[in-house]
Amino acid sequence: MNDFTKDELITIKNGDEYLSDRTSLSKQYIEQCETIVAKLRLLIDNYCEHTKTYYSTGIKFECIECKDNKTT
Repeated sequence: MNDFTKDELITIKNGDEYLSDRTSLSKQYIEQCETIVAKLRLLIDNYCEHTKTYYSTGIKFECIECKDNKTT
């Protein structure tokens, strides 16, 4: 399930990058920012709009593309 839209993830990533580039932060905090940016990039790269869906067990919604990506 996507809690954020792809555009929201990009905005968060850009804000994190801007913060770490423009402010005087500790090395540890900058490393945390870099880790978060890397995770956000992965989420953005693997973002799914859930266009191909099916119901696996009654009312449980699953995306065919996400399901296929989990098995590979």
